[in-house]
Amino acid sequence: MPMKRCSECNVFLPADSDFYSKSGGTADGRHQWCRFCVAHRARLRRGFVFDPALPMRPIRTAAQWQAVYRGIRRAYAY
Repeated sequence: MPMKRCSECNVFLPADSDFYSKSGGTADGRHQWCRFCVAHRARLRRGFVFDPALPMRPIRTAAQWQAVYRGIRRAYAY
C-alpha cells in the first residue's frame, strides 16, 4: 500500500480514505493533511481544547494513529 506524509505532522500513513480525506486539488486526490490534523485544526478553530492525556505527538505508526483517533471520536462525539 502506498504511504503518504502528512504535511502538518510529518507522519507517514497509508494513502487511503481511512487516513486522508478526498481533495480534488491534489495530484493523488487526497488532502495534504491527515484526518487527525484536519480534525485537530477544526476543533481549535471552534474553541475546543484537547484532553492533555491524549498523546498528540509523536505518533509513529498507523495503529497508534487509529487508537488516538478512536479516543478522540469517543471523547468528542460529533
